[in-house]
Amino acid sequence: LGPSDIGSTNKMYDNLACSAARVRGIPAYPTGTNSKGSFLTFKSSGSLIFGVANVVGNFGTVFADQSYWQGAIACKPEATWKGYLLGGMSW
Repeated sequence: LGPSDIGSTNKMYDNLACSAARVRGIPAYPTGTNSKGSFLTFKSSGSLIFGVANVVGNFGTVFADQSYWQGAIACKPEATWKGYLLGGMSW
């Protein structure tokens, strides 16, 4: 596939659906755990595990990284919690 094969969101969807159909049953491409064997889903056991690991890791980064604490100390207290909340929701 090249850039000219994509062209639009509909064409991209069609390409991904076609690719999922071609690799269905090949062990190197484990789409079997995804909802209906699709590449375009948030319903898979792997995505849940990745999401939990990502959230735990990001909390660890915030609490362990000194630059976050320096930024919090340098700000006004009433602005700090808003910034952390907005940053967390944006991430």
